[in-house]
Amino acid sequence: MLGVKKGTVRLEEYSPSWEKEAEKAINLIKTVMGDTAIAIEWVGSTSIKAIYAKPIIDIAVAVENLDSVLPFIDCFKKYSIIYRGEIIVGERFFTIDNNGLRTHHIHVVEYDGKRWSDYIAFRDYMISHEDEALKYESLKKRLAETFKNDRSSYTKAKECYITSVLKKAERQKRGT
Repeated sequence: MLGVKKGTVRLEEYSPSWEKEAEKAINLIKTVMGDTAIAIEWVGSTSIKAIYAKPIIDIAVAVENLDSVLPFIDCFKKYSIIYRGEIIVGERFFTIDNNGLRTHHIHVVEYDGKRWSDYIAFRDYMISHEDEALKYESLKKRLAETFKNDRSSYTKAKECYITSVLKKAERQKRGT
């Protein structure tokens, strides 16, 4: 089942329906934003088929300038895509909620920025290194048990591991 109650953590085995949901969201964002969206990618754990994930579809949208998404806020609202602000510095954040469940996170970031490259690098590294993905899954399962009603702490507890993976991805990219 797609979606998690806000603030909670629940992990599920990969579902092929997540890819369909990601495609629908990407197409909708393209329709609304047109060429303002330089690139749109499905990211986050649901895009890593080898592991359990929170059933929330994460989409990264690259733009030239963060403010370029602001004119689309009202249009997104017509599709139940709600603007949540700049919760993380350097990122405009939107969500889709359905029947009290958070189903999508949409991260609008600058195309040439670190956030964009981190989203893509992490996803790609995990997809191409299943052993690392399974380590991440193990960590996520432990943390989900500990923080099932505290998503903020769950997310924070994964930061060091994610940073270490991003360093490995950077070294791989440089060929060192």
